[in-house]
Parts: sequence; structure tokens; C-alpha cells
Amino acid sequence: MSKNKALSLPELRAAAEAGDPGAQHSLGVAYVYGKGVPQSFQNAFTWWRKAADQDHAQAQCDIGSLYRYGRLGEVDSAQAAKWFNKAANNGHSRAQAYLGWMFRYGEGVPQDFKKARYWLSSAASQSDREGQCGLGFLYKEGLGVRQNFQKAHSYFMKAAASGEPAARYGLGLLYEKGLGVVANRDAAAGFYALAAMQGCAPAIEAITRMKLENHEGTVH
Repeated sequence: MSKNKALSLPELRAAAEAGDPGAQHSLGVAYVYGKGVPQSFQNAFTWWRKAADQDHAQAQCDIGSLYRYGRLGEVDSAQAAKWFNKAANNGHSRAQAYLGWMFRYGEGVPQDFKKARYWLSSAASQSDREGQCGLGFLYKEGLGVRQNFQKAHSYFMKAAASGEPAARYGLGLLYEKGLGVVANRDAAAGFYALAAMQGCAPAIEAITRMKLENHEGTVH
């Protein structure tokens, strides 16, 4: 796909029409962001589908996201899972992570913690931060794996180092409750605050709660 980045839009379209999957994917991206063309998720889907049918893993993953977030109309989690599965089987780490999370929550697929572990582990082995984070939560809760707070901490740390807000929230939980680490409210508050700054809703709730608890403790 890198060779397509330097192409002008007419050249990119010509390459896409000639059947180049990388160009087809890049043209789809142009439609998503309205770069040189009117923004259109439907047109993005059309070109991504052409690339996906040639086993272009990123296009398969992107189609999954269109369905997952309702960009083509109604949210269709089953279709999202179908396309993430195609990309995951082609080795796409982020699709593997997305599919793992979907099995974790039964989103578009039957809930299956073993399959969640499989796909999240596959993603984590490629250093995908969402895979690492998801695996951390499985170890924290003991879902599909034997509960292990030290492993949860390790995976959260790896994901947090790459900027994953949910992993920073997970670290906050471990430090606040002393799970696998020495309890440290200051450290917990720090991780919650970092995650909250990135818009993580549970972290925002947690840091707000801790502030209230600190205030009530001071009053009493």
C-alpha cells in the first residue's frame, strides 16, 4: 500500500479500477475522510469490499469496523465479527484483538472466553495494545484463564506503555485494590487520571469517586 500513497487521486483510482487491492483500500480511505472526494462510507465499503475479496486484511478489518459502528446504517455486530474473523485469520493483529473482545462480551458471536483468550493472545503476541489490554482483563477476572493478577499487571503495563487508556484504567483497579501489587491509592489515582484524560468513561467515574472519598475523609 505504501507505493499508493504517492499517487494522485486519478492515478489511485486508475490503479484501483485495474484491480490493485492496495489502491482499492487507499481509495476507500479517501472516501472515509473525504480527501479529494465527497465523504461516503458506502463508497468506502464498495472499494474495501473489492480489496477484501482479494484477501486484503486491512480492508477486511475496516469493513468490520463499518458494520460494528453502524457506518452503513444499523449496527450489525454479526457482520462485524464475520469480517474481523476474515482479517484475523489473515494475521491482522487489530482484527484479532477486536474479535477477541467480541467473544469476551458475546458481541455478534456467542460469548466464549476460550476463543476470546485465543484471539487476544494472538493479537498480544504481535504487540497489539488492545490485545494486550484485553488479555490483561481476562487474567484479572479469571475468564478463560486461571486468575493471575501478576499477569494482568504485566499485560496492562505493556498496553499502557503504548497509550491504551483501558489498560491504564486496569492498572488503576489493581493498585487501588492491591491485586497482585501493593495497594497504592496515589498510583491508582494517577493511572485513572491518565485514562480519564483520554476519555475513558470508567476511569472518569473512578477518579471522581476517589476525589469524593478523599473529600469526605477530610471532612470527617
